[in-house]
Amino acid sequence: MDAQCSPEPIPTSAPAARSAALGGSVETTGSLARQVTIYLIDAAESSACPFWIGLAGPGPQSASQLLDIPSTAALLHAAATQGLNEATPMMLTDTTASHLRSVLLMPPPSRHIDAREDWLRQLSIALQPWHPTSVGVYLAADHLPSHEGLDLLGTVLRQVVSQPDTAEVYLLTDSKNTHAVLNTALKIKADIPQDRISLYVFH
Repeated sequence: MDAQCSPEPIPTSAPAARSAALGGSVETTGSLARQVTIYLIDAAESSACPFWIGLAGPGPQSASQLLDIPSTAALLHAAATQGLNEATPMMLTDTTASHLRSVLLMPPPSRHIDAREDWLRQLSIALQPWHPTSVGVYLAADHLPSHEGLDLLGTVLRQVVSQPDTAEVYLLTDSKNTHAVLNTALKIKADIPQDRISLYVFH
């Protein structure tokens, strides 16, 4: 398994069965607005997306240990709760699994507004070489203060949706936070100008 920061673009096509599994297809219109669809998924569906953004503070685990975890959802949870022994941001790319997966691990952002803006710039810079069309987000909101985690999720969602290559966004949820994550996604949908981005939310 490789843990690398290669700028080589990642194929981001998702399984054809995904739309049926997540509740149907999206109605298309004649609008010139770019279409972006947000899917709320559980851990069992995390393999539907090949590119994920997660958090990892300092900790004992190595990149290779994280990549040994076969479940992407479990890898993201371990990174968020146990940390990484290497500097972040870091891109982990697994080329030996049955499906190619990449995970961008970011350090937890500071609460200070200037530091938060710098963190978002780092995230944008880290995403640029990869041009993912499908992006998964797991920020371990259940391990942060609820308001802080959901505020960060909303900020990252806006950033990811605004990336010109983004067509699909996957939000990893569990039984404790699905409703709050859904409300965050719906708020983003209400805030974004519909003439620029047509945003759909499925759960």
